[in-house]
Amino acid sequence: MTPSLRRPPGMETALYRFFDEAGVLLYVGIANDPRVRWSSHAGEKRWWPEVAAKSVEWFATRAEAESAEIAAIIGERPQYNVTHSDTRRPGDAKADNTERYRHLAKVRMLKSQWVRFGEAAAAAGTNRSAVLQQFMAWYIGTPGVECPQRPPAGPWSEVQGNGGDAERRVRPGPRVAGAAVERLAEVDAAATKLREARLELEAAVRAAREAGAPLTSISQRAGYSREWVRNVIDGTGAKQSA
Repeated sequence: MTPSLRRPPGMETALYRFFDEAGVLLYVGIANDPRVRWSSHAGEKRWWPEVAAKSVEWFATRAEAESAEIAAIIGERPQYNVTHSDTRRPGDAKADNTERYRHLAKVRMLKSQWVRFGEAAAAAGTNRSAVLQQFMAWYIGTPGVECPQRPPAGPWSEVQGNGGDAERRVRPGPRVAGAAVERLAEVDAAATKLREARLELEAAVRAAREAGAPLTSISQRAGYSREWVRNVIDGTGAKQSA
């Protein structure tokens, strides 16, 4: 059973549920675009082949969807959720991840470019993750892998204006001149403090989530994305910080 994914007018965030063939609830989650989130699950989670049915419920705000998500996890006890579960603990989700997608990497880019990349990928019948993986495999010369096909030119091909999120040329940073040993020592000391503060922040994030705080609220106060918060809760944040 595949539910309609058309976003109703005035709705912002979807609450989705996955069920197995016997109707057992496997997982509950929220997403602005369920198709994108489901694509990630399909590539990252070992339990994805168990999914036989899905349901979608839309909410006007993300906060409302998060509250409904928490209530569903506590009251309906899905098999594979970790946060708010009374049967699983933080870190248990690591075993659910496939080896292929266990490492998550971050790259710097303009938000407008990322959005338009997603639109182009969707027009080509795929998604950003699949395109990037195929491109990297082709780029390093993996036998049998071809460069991803681009869709015809569309709205995503238009050059953006000169606003705050406009395209701009990336300039290389200045080269380091000389052996500034003392300054490098200061960098080392500051980096150590930063790592310690990051670990303290991650511990606070996990504690806040266990206490029932919404992901959006934690993200806003921590100054990081919701995906970063999810990684911390799943136990991958400390590895990325190292």
